[in-house]
Amino acid sequence: MYSIDHCYCATTVIICCCILGDRHLMLLKALRRGQIYLKEIVHRGLNKILLLIFNSVQLQVFVAR
Repeated sequence: MYSIDHCYCATTVIICCCILGDRHLMLLKALRRGQIYLKEIVHRGLNKILLLIFNSVQLQVFVAR
């Protein structure tokens, strides 16, 4: 039986990998082989989310001018 923490962790990894786009399968394979850490995938995904939000806000400010 999996705990709630495991479910949240798995969901976070899936979301981050999907956001990273077509590289998500490569990242999951590297994770499975132990070539990268889970933390790296989550950081990359969260950085991409923040970048998308920043660009969206920046675009809205530009359009509003």
